[in-house]
Amino acid sequence: MEIDAGKANSEKPTQSENDLKRPNWLVRVVWRLIPPGPGSANEIIDVLLETHGSVSQAILRIPSVIAVPALGCARDAFYWKMAIAQAAILFLPFVDILSLPLVLNLGLVLAVLILREGYTRKDDRSDCEAITTFMTPALVILFNAALGLAFPDLMISGDAIIQRAVKLAVPIALCRYALGKNSGPGHPHKDVLRLGTRTWFFNALWAAGALATITTNTQAVPPILPLQEGLTSFFTVHAFTLSWRLQLNPLEGISRHRRIEITLNRNPYIDDLRRTRFFLWTGADWFSGFSGQALLEMIFFVLGPLPLLIGLAELSFRHPSAAGINAPQMAANGSAWAALLVTWIHLKKLNRQTAAAFDERIRQLRSK
Repeated sequence: MEIDAGKANSEKPTQSENDLKRPNWLVRVVWRLIPPGPGSANEIIDVLLETHGSVSQAILRIPSVIAVPALGCARDAFYWKMAIAQAAILFLPFVDILSLPLVLNLGLVLAVLILREGYTRKDDRSDCEAITTFMTPALVILFNAALGLAFPDLMISGDAIIQRAVKLAVPIALCRYALGKNSGPGHPHKDVLRLGTRTWFFNALWAAGALATITTNTQAVPPILPLQEGLTSFFTVHAFTLSWRLQLNPLEGISRHRRIEITLNRNPYIDDLRRTRFFLWTGADWFSGFSGQALLEMIFFVLGPLPLLIGLAELSFRHPSAAGINAPQMAANGSAWAALLVTWIHLKKLNRQTAAAFDERIRQLRSK
């Protein structure tokens, strides 16, 4: 009795067909690894299974297949100003313990951050950078541990790495968030927005440097009073943020949270330009037209180097805690605070010039 081959194949799948079935867990893994783009995880796995004939062989080829679009997206998204800012932030907390293994470690972290930019979705940047906040310190610690397993003599003390790596989290996320924002392709005022973006590059670089300097003050001068580190850091940062918020007027619709307004016979881009303009760091005049904002700015520059001044007092009076002072880090932080004060003067001037360009554009739109 003859058996119909077509019928037999339709009723009982062959082993090859079972092997080519797409595993759900593999789809989820590939979906998380591929950068945003037209290709999907299902399509990549289908091509690999069809080409190589088994799941195991397809898994071995996945890294090489994903590497090409990942590098391409990272190249397209590369922004040299962001790369320089991230490199400066990464190295500042480790300036007192720099070594060849540590430079290699931080270089690998910087490479991962550059690659990650290709995976960052522009409409979801805030959530992506929230992950970066926790990811960056973890990478520094992980690479240090991996280097220690391969070369035990080159591993740096875990406490020294952890204390400094944690201080990278907020400055790195702030830098990436501020420098990664861009206007939509259809915005009719891209010239002034591009000017604002250029100004915010220097603002973000200055802010990241200030945060890194504040958080590394304790590495230079260990605290001698209870809660000294927390209080000095909190009030220093809070003084600056409060002075900035004094520029915002919620009654005019200028606040941190964007409001949805529906208006008729009104240019819809005016409010957008005004909001961008008032968030610039125009600052206050310290000696002419003194104000509360100017006082808060002065408090910031007094509280910032306060731990270093306490360290100088310890050295002058030969306090027992002076033995724990890290002279190279103290010198680096003292120089950093002097540079922050000098650059703040020029930064305010740059922001005021940018604000004048926004004011002129807003005036032109209102006159039409």
